[in-house]
Amino acid sequence: MKIIKTLLSFLMSIVAMLAVTACTEEPKDTRGSLTGVVYEGNDPVSNVTVSIPALGRSYVTGIDGAFRFNDLIPDSYQVQVSKSGYVTDTRYVDIEAGLTTEIYMTIEREAENAAITVSPSSLNFGTMQTSMSVTVRNNGNVAADWSLDLGYTPWLSASQISGSIDAGRTQSITFSVDRSYVAEPRTAIVNIHAFGDDFPVSVSVSPAGATSEMVVEPSRLDFGTAAGNLSLTIRNTGSAMLSWSSREVPDQLTLSPSQGIVPAGGATTVVVTLDRASIQGEYMGTFVISDGIRDQSVLVTANVNNGGNSGGGDDPGVNPGDVVVKMGLCAYYQFDGNCDDSANDYHGYEENAPQYVDGVNGQGIKFSKTYKSGVHIPYNLIHSKLFSVSFWVKDLSDGLIFYSPSSDNCNRFTLSMNGGKLGFIASDYENRYQYNTPSHYFSHPNIADNNWHHIVITADYESRYTDWTKTLYVDGRKVGVTNEDLTSNLGESNMTKAFVIGGECEIAGRLEVPSMTIDNFRMYDTRILTPDEVKEIYNARQ
Repeated sequence: MKIIKTLLSFLMSIVAMLAVTACTEEPKDTRGSLTGVVYEGNDPVSNVTVSIPALGRSYVTGIDGAFRFNDLIPDSYQVQVSKSGYVTDTRYVDIEAGLTTEIYMTIEREAENAAITVSPSSLNFGTMQTSMSVTVRNNGNVAADWSLDLGYTPWLSASQISGSIDAGRTQSITFSVDRSYVAEPRTAIVNIHAFGDDFPVSVSVSPAGATSEMVVEPSRLDFGTAAGNLSLTIRNTGSAMLSWSSREVPDQLTLSPSQGIVPAGGATTVVVTLDRASIQGEYMGTFVISDGIRDQSVLVTANVNNGGNSGGGDDPGVNPGDVVVKMGLCAYYQFDGNCDDSANDYHGYEENAPQYVDGVNGQGIKFSKTYKSGVHIPYNLIHSKLFSVSFWVKDLSDGLIFYSPSSDNCNRFTLSMNGGKLGFIASDYENRYQYNTPSHYFSHPNIADNNWHHIVITADYESRYTDWTKTLYVDGRKVGVTNEDLTSNLGESNMTKAFVIGGECEIAGRLEVPSMTIDNFRMYDTRILTPDEVKEIYNARQ
């Protein structure tokens, strides 16, 4: 019996030892690690960021170039190495449970380059300017030395003839002319050398006191749906040589020649080529012809769709009978035999016998300069400091287009043309004293011809504290912005009491209506039209 008890005790001890051994056995490792070194050639690289994007983890190498990631779930990971001035590199690594995977990665320096641009590429001093500048920009990643070769041009000098531009920076070179060396128009090509490339700049100048006179015809080129080349003529009606150049030419257009000289009384033809493969749907663009004194904008239109009209093409998806862009439309005068408002009840009436004639679609209304005819709308059409005006016009010349007489007997919100340029003035102070101030007038393509042109002006005083921002669109395209410093109150006490198209009013002297024709006059009294909405109205010819 004693022997049996001893045997049982021995067996139980063995079982206990086996149980303890089973409980203290280490569990199997389910994670892995990654370690490695980043090299440039045979040398380790410090301050390299090694990252595993999928995990959002990163490690910055020390002087030994080493990195390490622990506790990684077995999987395939993308490993990325990056450092400023070096090309980022990636590779995929498989991580296994219980193992440390070791890799070696290399990193290479970025190629040194200096992406130099020079703008503008031509300077035309004309007959008056004495100093003009070009900007040299370094869009590369290293500094670039540059030098200027003026050639044999004793009439031309530069503020500096060499320098160095850091990456991402610009420098200006100011050119000056001495007209005591200029007896006739001159043109020279000077070269800026930078980072192994030459950047030519064309420089033109005319003698002091020259009286050249530039005329560019036509001011609009319509390529329609098929034309690839159209021509314009630059005439010199003056008594001195005319030096001209082009600028702001869109990528879709090519001018040949792009600059030149026209003798007194002479003319030159410029062929404008449109790259139709680079346009889709309706295209509008502008470029500038300059003689150094006067800039003439040329509007270019085209349409790749069949069925477009010569005015840029109706949108095939617009039914001419449907009124587009209705939101916020306060008043809409279509002038189909009357001056009724087809949007609300702000009906107007004729003054001094304007005539109903053919319009953009349907009828328009023609104003007589002789009779000072107009359309009188006895309502306030401008109810806020945020509004838009849209209309079509042809045969326009200098004079009064519309204005708003106010309760304090001052004229506000006056649109007129002066010297072939449209000017929109909001306050009575600016109307009375600064009507002839150039800053109130937009720069835009020529509209003083017998073609229909779509005009939109948006006015915004809500978003600014001191200036009334005014934006002009011509034929569906934004062409200019002016700002007016409002020095008089535009509150309810002196808001407008009527709206008059044409007629006559006192501004800086008496301003009278020109002999113009207007159609589809719209007023949006509480909001600004967007560029897409302007284009929609233009395409619908409304």
